[in-house]
Amino acid sequence: MEAAAPTDVIVQTSRGALRGTRRGAGFLFGAIPYAEPPVGARRYRAPVPVAPWQGVRDATAPTRALPQAQRGLPGLSSETLMGDWDDCEPELALNVWTPDPGAGGLPVLVWLHGGAFVAGSPGQAIYDGAAWMRDGVVLVTVGYRLGVEGFVHFEGGDTNVALRDQLAALEWVQQEIASFGGDAGRVCAAGQSAGAMSLGCLLGSPRSRGLFSRAVSMSGGVELTFSPEQAARVGAAVARQAGVEPTAKAMQAVSLAQVIQAQAAITPDQLDLETDRDRDPTGGMLWVAPVRDGDVVAEDPLSAVGNGAAVDLLAGDTSEEGLLYLAGMPGFDDFPEAALEAFAARLAADPEALLARLRDDEPQASPGRLAAQAISEVAFHAPTRALLARHASLGTGSTYAYRFTWRSGALGGRLGAGHAVDLPFVFDTLGTPGASGADDALLGVEGGSQELADQMHGAWVRFVETGHPGWERHPHVERF
Repeated sequence: MEAAAPTDVIVQTSRGALRGTRRGAGFLFGAIPYAEPPVGARRYRAPVPVAPWQGVRDATAPTRALPQAQRGLPGLSSETLMGDWDDCEPELALNVWTPDPGAGGLPVLVWLHGGAFVAGSPGQAIYDGAAWMRDGVVLVTVGYRLGVEGFVHFEGGDTNVALRDQLAALEWVQQEIASFGGDAGRVCAAGQSAGAMSLGCLLGSPRSRGLFSRAVSMSGGVELTFSPEQAARVGAAVARQAGVEPTAKAMQAVSLAQVIQAQAAITPDQLDLETDRDRDPTGGMLWVAPVRDGDVVAEDPLSAVGNGAAVDLLAGDTSEEGLLYLAGMPGFDDFPEAALEAFAARLAADPEALLARLRDDEPQASPGRLAAQAISEVAFHAPTRALLARHASLGTGSTYAYRFTWRSGALGGRLGAGHAVDLPFVFDTLGTPGASGADDALLGVEGGSQELADQMHGAWVRFVETGHPGWERHPHVERF
């Protein structure tokens, strides 16, 4: 390791030298390429290793967002969670936040951001690594292809290229993290929402063996996947919107900006994803998801958990996940009963039973709240329970469960313990610009409890370091 300046440091990787910069209690090495840019003939194809470079590459700023359409959250500011693509050329890159590049044996957390498979960025301030570095953990935040570019399959291309990106990033960590003070034998892969669902798929893939030994799934599961037939319908719809044949070669000739425009023009109601064998796993809410290709994603993803990396697992969710999607919508407080029944029918094979269970839990709940809790149950709670049960049955690692119940004051208190509200507590980034101070901020006007952030972040640090967060194993559920 060679010092370049009082605030900078240079490390040598197998591909070339990188200049990082001091950030708080450690150093940031940003926008490190782990694969070649996904442009031209590399679009819709598996990532390829990045070529070596000469000289010292500047790595003093975080990686930029990958191509994505602007996406809003009903009634809320999207500043905290959503990435902002500036029409730049995409790069497959990651950020490394390390307490000390000259150290050795530090535990490593590799983070896969959420964003419904279509949005988000590893460079968001909410994923700042300061607290992890302070507590002796190397944090790696990964950029992977999104939306059509990352998850939609076209003839002649590769399936699930975004998941292949994630695997390539994890392989990079195994090869290079020692240069940043990290221990390749103590890697914890973690994700939230789409990142956690991606991770769930990787837990069933033999391609992930040896890449990490611990995993954290926040609001995830493994059930949001398409069959090949459903994926083919999605690909055909995208190509039709773009005005080309549904082949990788034809789509490579469509500019990224045009692809994003086509993606933004397609709404879930335009696609019929119900087949003779499969329901629409998104309940008509999304149309981008991994495909069960029998390669990266198994034909039965839940049963396959355990075929990939053998891990200790920490998994959980928020108690009111669905409020993020509905609480800020006009008419939420006057949601009609008939609309609730139709909504539940889209989500569940037995909507009457679903609503009966929800009403037993909350007899006074309004139809709008019941609709939101139907999302919570079907999209998050049930898949998380299933993942925990499957992992615990394997006996190959310890299993721990949690439930986040702290209620945000956003949207006049209606957001509650909605989806993603737990993120700034786990990352100890309550002070992220835009996260509080207004009714449309994720944490509301008053913001979150630092005491709770200390508890949650501390538990996650313990798990990354030791595989034990500090409470009893599943079926115990620790509540925050």
